[in-house]
Formats: sequence, structure tokens, C-alpha cells
Amino acid sequence: MDGFGLETWPGRMRRDMFSLSTASKEVIKCKGFQVPPAEIENVLVSHPNIKDAAVIGEPHSEYGEVPVAYVVLQDKASFSQEAIIEYAAQGLAKYKRLARVVFTETIPRSASGKVLRRLLKGPPSLV
Repeated sequence: MDGFGLETWPGRMRRDMFSLSTASKEVIKCKGFQVPPAEIENVLVSHPNIKDAAVIGEPHSEYGEVPVAYVVLQDKASFSQEAIIEYAAQGLAKYKRLARVVFTETIPRSASGKVLRRLLKGPPSLV
């Protein structure tokens, strides 16, 4: 079997146990569609009043997950949650639209600048 072997599996073998490891989940699954958070984040940070943004999936009883944005506003900027949701909706498919916005002082990032989404996730709300 060319191109297939244990070295290509995303897992690890120890003694009599095999553990499967996968990449950290970055895609939001909403209504059966895959929503890449970076696509929504790019729309958000294109607004002059938004300094930084991160989008995560929040559990939803009907849709599976819904996109939720964590937003850092520019100094002295005022922008309502509704205005941000409306702005982000322009040019995005309906299933990619934000369910809610959370204002925060900073977005947690690793030393390399990658968003630490696990630190943004709180207890599930099941909207």
C-alpha cells in the first residue's frame, strides 16, 4: 500500500494502546456547513473601529454551533453589538453570520500571534 502506513496516521502507539490525536478544531460547524473563523475575523478587522477580533463556535441547540465574535475596539471608539453584527453580515452567507458579540480588552494570542481560542471559550450556553 503505497503512501499509507503508520507514519502517516495522526496518532501514537504506546505499549498495547493506540491513541488518536487530531489538530485543534478551528472550523465552526453551523447548520451542517463549515465556517472558517478567519473569514469572519478578516471582515471584522477591516472596519476602522475594530482593533482586533477572534471568532469561536458556541454550542447551539438547533444549529450545532454558531459564530461568536470577541472584539477589541480602537481607543475611544464606540460600536454597538448590533452594528458589528450588521457590518459583518455584509458579504457573508447567512449561516456565517454572527450570533453575538462580546467586547474584550485583549484577544489571547500565543507567542507566534495565533489566537488561543480555548481561552475564549467559557461554559456552553446552548442558545
